[in-house]
Amino acid sequence: MQSFYDRLAQMGIHGHAEIDLDEDGIAHLTGSLGSWQEVVDVGHMAAKLPGVRHVVCDLQSPEVKEKKKEDISPYRALGEVDRADVVIIGGGVTGCGIARQLSRYQLDILLIEAKKDIACGTTKANNGMIHSGYDSKPDTLKAKLNVRGNALYSDWARDLGFQFNRTGSFVCGFDEEDRKVIEAYYENGKKNGVPGIEIISGERAREIEPALSSAITCALWTPSAGYVEPYEVALALAENAVDNGVRFRLSCRAVDMEIDNGRISGVLTNQGLIKCDFVINAAGLYADEIAEMAGDRFYSIHPRRGDLLFSTKNTKENFLPLLDWLRATIPKAEVL
Repeated sequence: MQSFYDRLAQMGIHGHAEIDLDEDGIAHLTGSLGSWQEVVDVGHMAAKLPGVRHVVCDLQSPEVKEKKKEDISPYRALGEVDRADVVIIGGGVTGCGIARQLSRYQLDILLIEAKKDIACGTTKANNGMIHSGYDSKPDTLKAKLNVRGNALYSDWARDLGFQFNRTGSFVCGFDEEDRKVIEAYYENGKKNGVPGIEIISGERAREIEPALSSAITCALWTPSAGYVEPYEVALALAENAVDNGVRFRLSCRAVDMEIDNGRISGVLTNQGLIKCDFVINAAGLYADEIAEMAGDRFYSIHPRRGDLLFSTKNTKENFLPLLDWLRATIPKAEVL
């Protein structure tokens, strides 16, 4: 793909990168670059190329440590320790939600979680926001499920007894440049079917939330957005699943798959072999590793850490200096 190499040259990348695009639209990236940020930038660039559906990034940089291959022979020696119709890998909100849904059927369901408790991965490490769906790419599965899932949270909260606060959310603008971004989000949200989405004035925004800065000139308002306590949601889902017969194995880490005639017949874990008919991959940041165990490597996950900054309501006038500081100190930060 000449366009890849042309853009690579324009980016001034230090190092060498190769791309191989297969017939399924999966771009495989290999090579070695000067920094992790360059790996991220090249990966994002490749994902936007025509014909690319997924990216498998094997680019290396000095910050990336080579993973040591684990000796799993001791786990095989443990033999078969369990059997289920369905094995769900991952005990976050996704895995627990799937377990709860499948528990409505006559199935022997086993959920395995590598940590000592449920919700110890990305489920615990987020702000609990139930997004309205204005920023998802239109006509994608993510956009469809975002809006639909948001609407279903009211039913979940009622049925399972956890607190869900549908507060609505703002994306606030302070100048004309910010307004252009907000208008783009608005058009995106309309395409995705976000209910009640609108651009409002700064005055109207302060009527809804008086603690907002007086410097705000406009805002994207999405009344369907809300927030939950993520662990509470996962726990409610897990408890309901257990009440309906789902079994859980904690501190149980998947290390390999048994494949018979092209189908998964078992999951090898650090506790031994679990035979099964179906496997559901809900492993969060490790989902790509689980997929690769099954011989299905069509994407790779490269997680990043974010920071949340909190301000008390009586410091709203001090928020603009904070925004200026963020824009000046955080490379490529998107701050509205």
